[in-house]
Amino acid sequence: MNAATDSQLHVYDGEGKGKSQAALGVVLRTIGLGICEQKQTRVLLLRFLKGPGRAYDEDAAIEALQQGFPPG
Repeated sequence: MNAATDSQLHVYDGEGKGKSQAALGVVLRTIGLGICEQKQTRVLLLRFLKGPGRAYDEDAAIEALQQGFPPG
């Protein structure tokens, strides 16, 4: 397989809710498919946060992912 043809870029933009959760869903699906197909999968999730000290609904899920699948 060619990495250049298998790569994808998803951008979620706009007002309202659901963008981070949609991106997290794609991350989870990609990790799951990589495990099922026993192939190395790389995922990068970038978030633009609105300010320090704010809590976000998806923070706990991202922390759990980082513990189960540490960067490296």
